[in-house]
Amino acid sequence: MADTKDSGGSIDQMHEKLFTITDEKIVQILNLVARADLDARRIATDPLRPRLVQMRPTRPLTAMRIFAEPFEDLLDHSDVYDRTAKRISRHTIGMAWRFLMDTPIKPQSVDIEKYLRDADADVDTGPKRIAFWKACGEELDSAVARNPETLKALATMARRDVYRQLGDMGQLLRNCDLLWRLKQELPPKPVGDLIDEDIFALVEVLQESVRRGADVIELTLRVLMARMARPGDLLEILTKNDIGIPPQEQAILTREMGAQASAHAVQQADQAAAMKEPTPLALIDEVSEVAERIASLDSGDLKGITVIDEQLNNARNTLRDTVIKQIVDGAQPEISSALVDAA
Repeated sequence: MADTKDSGGSIDQMHEKLFTITDEKIVQILNLVARADLDARRIATDPLRPRLVQMRPTRPLTAMRIFAEPFEDLLDHSDVYDRTAKRISRHTIGMAWRFLMDTPIKPQSVDIEKYLRDADADVDTGPKRIAFWKACGEELDSAVARNPETLKALATMARRDVYRQLGDMGQLLRNCDLLWRLKQELPPKPVGDLIDEDIFALVEVLQESVRRGADVIELTLRVLMARMARPGDLLEILTKNDIGIPPQEQAILTREMGAQASAHAVQQADQAAAMKEPTPLALIDEVSEVAERIASLDSGDLKGITVIDEQLNNARNTLRDTVIKQIVDGAQPEISSALVDAA
């Protein structure tokens, strides 16, 4: 059995070699595994993740990737997923997709994949996509209900969270027309400065989300928050525009979104740490800006505000600790070395 040092050296060599493979070869590997089953794809692509983060290649279009488009902005890799951020683990997509493959969605998935692969670039694929997403959304709840044993095998807290993720997927799929409209009418991700026409379209979509229910408006806001370059801009829009709910409820909703945005920023910092990358300074600015927006709101006697503010403060403190660990602690050896050299 090789000792730890030898194993570490071997792993380091493999990691270095990964970054010497050409982009064309990486794309070829992705194309080769695209038709494999989910577990095989995960085994094949997980070692490539550091390189994929660097090059961000266009992935082959598959039915499962099309299925995930309405909630792609909320996806996290399973190794960095944190349920407190109320996002969706990529691992859960595979579970949902396996459930759907035992429903009438299976032949539809073959049709939509072929249609989108063969469609001309100037063809509006929106109607076909929306029809497919809505069909998936209508089938998903019943498909989950027919597979109780899969979920019963999970620990209680994990099971509840997976049910929440699957429920969010279903809601976003059934209300995909709202998300499609947002993506068509707003600037591409990351959404930066908004002109008046953009804000008008955004508010209209939020008002329609409110009419469809509390779950829909919260999910729509979560997707929007994930697409914004500066989530604080969305909080400001919520404070200045009537989206069709009582002012007190809107204020609470705004604060909830701010707390979730901060939790997501912390999660991104953790992900950067896992990839051995420095925390982007934009994340620090993002959390600070969200905090300032929320602090400017009038708390009054709104029920639930104290709990939400506590969550926000915890998120800020966690991010601060992460930054200190990654940037300050990481710099100390170099500083010490520089002082020794100077002496």
